[in-house]
Amino acid sequence: MMPSASRCLAIAMLLALAGCQQAAVVPAPVVDPLAPAYQQLEQHLSSGHLEQAHAQFDTLKAQAPADSRLEPYQRLLAEAYLQQSQTALQRGDLDAATQALIRARSLLPQAPALGTKLPGPPPSARDAEQ
Repeated sequence: MMPSASRCLAIAMLLALAGCQQAAVVPAPVVDPLAPAYQQLEQHLSSGHLEQAHAQFDTLKAQAPADSRLEPYQRLLAEAYLQQSQTALQRGDLDAATQALIRARSLLPQAPALGTKLPGPPPSARDAEQ
């Protein structure tokens, strides 16, 4: 009788120990609250909606000014404005070219490609003047 009592006691102790153990805690996945805003910024940039992209960039910069993910978007946005400026200049639209260049310069004031002088008119415009 003693061996069955020992077995029952051993089983009871095992069950008690098993009941005291906690289930492994799985940490919840980290969700980036700014991820949708960055996706929206990417969509605006890829579709050429620079005004919306710039507004989204400004919003992100206000929400997370030290976020290192902003730097590449700042450069991409400045490059897109520079391209827009060059395109407007080729069309002969000096006002649009100037505005786009001002926006690009506001994003990257130290960039050498965004100097203080606008390039001269495109070759086709120079030929037309002569």
